[in-house]
Amino acid sequence: GGDEVDKSNWKRCPDCQTRMRAEGLPDEAALQAWFMHRMQRFCEARGRRMIGWDEILEGGAVPGATVMWWRPWEPQSVSAATRQGCEVVLCPQSWFYFSLEEDANSLARICRFDMLPDSLSDAQKRQIKGVQGNLWCEHVPTAEHAEHMMWPRLLAVAEVGWSAPERKDYDDFYARALDAVAWLQARGYHP
Repeated sequence: GGDEVDKSNWKRCPDCQTRMRAEGLPDEAALQAWFMHRMQRFCEARGRRMIGWDEILEGGAVPGATVMWWRPWEPQSVSAATRQGCEVVLCPQSWFYFSLEEDANSLARICRFDMLPDSLSDAQKRQIKGVQGNLWCEHVPTAEHAEHMMWPRLLAVAEVGWSAPERKDYDDFYARALDAVAWLQARGYHP
C-alpha cells in the first residue's frame, strides 16, 4: 500500500509522536518512510519483495521495492524510482483507471501512452516492468457495469504493454478492438 495516507491524524496521535521522537523523525512524512523501510525489511526477511504505490518514495528511497506509479501529477516519481533501482509498474490514473468514465478519446489516449519516454536513460527504461489497468469497484454497482467499464480499454492497455513501439498503429488497433468487442458481446460480456 502506502497510498493516500492521511497523516493529519498522526499529528494528534500520541503513539505516532512518541515513535517520531524515539526514531528522531522530523515529521509525519518521515514516519511513513520509516514504516515503509521497516515493512521492506519484514518482507525481505521472509523472502519477499515489497510493492507499493508511488507515495512510498516520499521521505526517502526504498531500494529494491517495486513502485506502482499512479499519480500523473507526480511525473518525477518514475524517474526517482528508477534512479534508486526500483522497478516500476505504470498505471497512471488519467490513462489506466477504468473506474473513471470512458469518453470518446479514452482508447486513443491509452494507446498513445509512452511507456518509455526519452527522458529516461536506457538503464531506467529497463526498470519499467509494464503497465496495469485498474478498476476500483466501490462505485460500480454490478458485474455487468464492471465489464462495461473495463472493455475495450483493457485491450488498449494490452496493446501498450505488449506491442513493440514500431508496431503500434492506432487505426489498426481500433479495427481489431471492434472485432474483439463483437467477440466479447457474442459470448455474453457487456463491453
